[in-house]
Amino acid sequence: MADIAAETATSPSGEVAVLVAVQSALADRPGALAVARAMSYFGEHSLGWLAVSAIGAILQPARRRSWLVAGAGAFAAHAAAVVIKRLVRRPRPHHPAVAVNVGTPSSLSFPSAHATSTTAAAILLARVTGLPLPGMLVPPMALSRVLLGVHYPSDVATGVAVGAAIAAATNWAAARVDRRWPARRRCGP
Repeated sequence: MADIAAETATSPSGEVAVLVAVQSALADRPGALAVARAMSYFGEHSLGWLAVSAIGAILQPARRRSWLVAGAGAFAAHAAAVVIKRLVRRPRPHHPAVAVNVGTPSSLSFPSAHATSTTAAAILLARVTGLPLPGMLVPPMALSRVLLGVHYPSDVATGVAVGAAIAAATNWAAARVDRRWPARRRCGP
């Protein structure tokens, strides 16, 4: 009887069950974990998005301001996620059925800073490039955080929502600056 109670106590449920299901379905696919880890390293502290923005600003001087706005928005989204993490203090998944497949800089989970900065970057870079980046970049990054076992699904969903809000605020602020100082618009759309 005690064995059944112990097994039931450790059986995944709720978000942990979803996390375990994602890992069970994808972790053994060739290259899945390697790609997820590469995405994790790229998105760490929004450094990959800052690099993309800087390279875009260098290669397209006519759109420099828009590229830099995208980088600033990605960084602001990351910073917002860190502040929320420190306020909420939700620990990362730690159930024995969850495989943690990458290291993390903190033990805090909510929201996913990777999902937050990727969403903001994708929305803002889509404005610069005209490409459908949110649909191309956000779902894989969000899924990778669950596959790696470092976030609950609600962490990534909240990260996406916060990232979208930061992107909207960044666009609003950039438009306000354009109205206030129209001569600055010569550096980009």
